[in-house]
Amino acid sequence: MIVVVLQAFDNKMFTVMVVAMLVMTGMVTPLINFVYQPRTRFMRYKNRSIEKSQADGELRILTCLHQTRNVPGIISLLEASNPIPRSPLRVFALHLVELTDRASAMLIIHNTQNSGPSTTLANHRSTQAQSEQIISAFEDLEQRNLAVSVQSLTVMSPYATMDEDICSIAEDKRVALTIIPFHKQQTADGQMEEGDAAVRRVNQNVLANTSCSVAIFVDRGFGALDYQDRRICMLFFCGPDDREALSYSWRMVGHPTAMLAVIRFIPSENAADLETLEEYVPGDSNGILSAISEYEKQKSLDDEFVENFRIRTSGDENILYREVVLNNGEEAVTAIREMDHNYDLYVVGRGQKVLSPLTAGLNEWSDCPELGAIGDILVTSEFASSASVLVIQQFEGAAGLTVSESGSSDGSLNGGDTKGFEHSNWRQAGEDGGFDPFVRSRGVQNGWHA
Repeated sequence: MIVVVLQAFDNKMFTVMVVAMLVMTGMVTPLINFVYQPRTRFMRYKNRSIEKSQADGELRILTCLHQTRNVPGIISLLEASNPIPRSPLRVFALHLVELTDRASAMLIIHNTQNSGPSTTLANHRSTQAQSEQIISAFEDLEQRNLAVSVQSLTVMSPYATMDEDICSIAEDKRVALTIIPFHKQQTADGQMEEGDAAVRRVNQNVLANTSCSVAIFVDRGFGALDYQDRRICMLFFCGPDDREALSYSWRMVGHPTAMLAVIRFIPSENAADLETLEEYVPGDSNGILSAISEYEKQKSLDDEFVENFRIRTSGDENILYREVVLNNGEEAVTAIREMDHNYDLYVVGRGQKVLSPLTAGLNEWSDCPELGAIGDILVTSEFASSASVLVIQQFEGAAGLTVSESGSSDGSLNGGDTKGFEHSNWRQAGEDGGFDPFVRSRGVQNGWHA
């Protein structure tokens, strides 16, 4: 029988079968990639920055909270973001809980329309109490302002993978901005405590990996201020992060009682020369020329953006614009420290993508590089002001992009928008249907990226 089968496969037929197998094998991978595209719904939604978002459209923000102490400042910041009917806020309030006593992490989506005890958090009563307080605070925000809609969530995961959860939710919710609290808190005497090193690593990883703009919020009593009278100062140096910071400040000053001071620091002709930058650019002359070329490109974009800002805000008595010409980073530090510190909030760009003659070398002295050179100066104890600080980093892929037309309108995981999480195990919560109507679990080692 074996001899008959071998005789049936002559050289011609064997060649045809080998060629057929090669063709079929070569077609499998591109065919699967063409048919199965799990990330298609994200490809057309790339307005993941405030600068590129529509001025009259919805602004989607993910706010991260580790404890109830973070709530007042974050809510005040959202209120100061000037939510109005033609430009509402869609807020996703994410309570971050460290997981230490179980093998799998959870994402809990809270249904605020129902009430009742939590079945999922029955063994985490302190966490449940904090989550309920956070939910209640954001419900009050939603009721006070009809232009704000809120969805509350809780993530329980170890700090080692918490940044993955934040990035995954930010992508699934299609947010333009993720706000994370600074790892240090202000003490009663006005100083900044040491902070949690694990939270700091989470923040650093979110900055490095998230697919939207990110803001680190250093809250020094911003939640205790009167919403009707907030003085904001935006320090503009150079680059996409600063344009993003100015975009957010511009939105905040839309409220008639808010006041904004924009101070642009411009390098003098002596500051922006080749010898100034050589010291801080690693590599050969090609690297230096590339850095200078990028700086000139960003400066041109800055000039265009700032000019547009000045034209569109001309005549607004609540906006002050001033330019300061400096020679180096030392003069920039001195100018900032000698400023009038009668402000409630400083907004600055992180400034990591462009080498500016006025900030080159300052990072070497930074205690917290995640804040950028200028943000770190504003937070240090040597700085006279005790105002809150918002440091913004723009999403790198934000240019020239459009909004997705697929998926649900609110981007929620509930109600059918779960395509990015098809590999996760969803289950209905307890029959009481109260605190946690939907719960998702995942293995800590496997993750649940969208």
